[in-house]
Amino acid sequence: MPDMPTPPQPESWIPGDRYYVQLALGQVHGVLHRVVLDADFWLPPPGEAGSGSLTVDDLLAAYLEACRQLGTVQAALNTGAHDLPLANRGFSGAQLKAKLKGFWQAVKHYARATTNNVSAYVERMQSALGWCGTIVGSVSTAFEEELKSIPGAAAAAEAVKEFIELLQHAAGSSGDNSPTPSEKSESGDQRRSKRKIDPSDG
Repeated sequence: MPDMPTPPQPESWIPGDRYYVQLALGQVHGVLHRVVLDADFWLPPPGEAGSGSLTVDDLLAAYLEACRQLGTVQAALNTGAHDLPLANRGFSGAQLKAKLKGFWQAVKHYARATTNNVSAYVERMQSALGWCGTIVGSVSTAFEEELKSIPGAAAAAEAVKEFIELLQHAAGSSGDNSPTPSEKSESGDQRRSKRKIDPSDG
């Protein structure tokens, strides 16, 4: 997962500024990227989960779609036309501050998670995903009417939320996916290097 920028200090926050929303959405993208990249570690192998179970390739395909959908939402924000709805619908001031502080704390904890213990890793991952869902849901709610006027934006926001929920449900079935001794001797970076996500596909 890429290094995360230092979160802005509370006194520097500008109510309703789309910069912070865009920054948060960028971090949502980063969390989703790592969750999928690490799926070989936390997702139960198909043989253990039963026939027809979710696979890493399934998650990768869904992730690439989510990347495009998240880009649609961010493009809508980039216009600056929705700055006022940010402030008028609760995504500003104290509420924005509280959401961003909780979100960045969860993302920071997840960024420090190691692949030495499945249950501990999944616990931090679930917390980060939960906050990702909160951020995307807040953006979707704040721009509910505006997104309807932008082709594909409303559907894109809903699709990203659904992908986050998919990851949360998948992670819920990973509790018994303990790494074998050979897996424990292999670093998380070595495992992740075996599966590359082509940015050009996103």
